[in-house]
Amino acid sequence: MLKKITFCLALGLTLSACAYKPREVSADIPLVSPNSSMLNGQLIAKKYWPQLDDATTQSLTAENVTISVSAPYFSALGNTCRTLEAQLSNGDDRVQIACSRPYKGTDADPVFNPVTPWYLTPSLNKGETLPVVQ
Repeated sequence: MLKKITFCLALGLTLSACAYKPREVSADIPLVSPNSSMLNGQLIAKKYWPQLDDATTQSLTAENVTISVSAPYFSALGNTCRTLEAQLSNGDDRVQIACSRPYKGTDADPVFNPVTPWYLTPSLNKGETLPVVQ
């Protein structure tokens, strides 16, 4: 008898919990800023853009520092990104992300621009940046 009562009580609680619509919530602070699709960070020197655009590039040299370049991937914001890793002259290992947003053209200028600017995204670690910035 106790099992039946326990079962009925558990079933009743479960069904009553599922019978109500969850409360509406609203956010006063947006999780993503309106211009978050814009890339921010330090502009990488233009001479490195073609190498970063080339998916086969695995390393590049900047100011006598060899930088390993990962395969390109797409970020959640739709940017093309690559991980850059290097050992700096002071012995520190440095990892930063470089991203670009391809130029898609506009109604006024629909021509595709094959040269896309690349940016070093802001790093959470403080310290020396990779020597690819202008």
